[in-house]
Amino acid sequence: MVVARVGTSYGVFGLGEGYGVFGRASGTGVAGVGGVADGKGCNGATFTATGAGSTGTRISGETAVHASGSKHGVVAAGGTGNGVSASGARGGQFAGTAAAVNLAPTSHVSHPHTGHAGDLVVDHHHRLWFCRGGTSWTRLA
Repeated sequence: MVVARVGTSYGVFGLGEGYGVFGRASGTGVAGVGGVADGKGCNGATFTATGAGSTGTRISGETAVHASGSKHGVVAAGGTGNGVSASGARGGQFAGTAAAVNLAPTSHVSHPHTGHAGDLVVDHHHRLWFCRGGTSWTRLA
């Protein structure tokens, strides 16, 4: 079955108990579902999930997410939680041509009053702090 529609709001709208919209493709270098958006501030795909325990996007695979961009590969904001949360043999591995990791200085004159064990903070004066937990901080550099 092929569905084609041009609309001013939705090109295709699906509502279902299993999948609202489902796409499957087989072969090499193909996509089950694709999206392209042309214009400033457009998104190729947007997902919103509401309700306790909801996930906006759930992806699995040998490489679950491969992202590349001309400016940023991934941009994440967590609101009151973490911007990015990762686990595995190593929580994260980073490489860069200028530096593997960059910690942006905060507006704090020194370290925050409290923190979680393992927090690293660069203060306004570009000093590096390590939190041992609670209010226990050690200056590393």
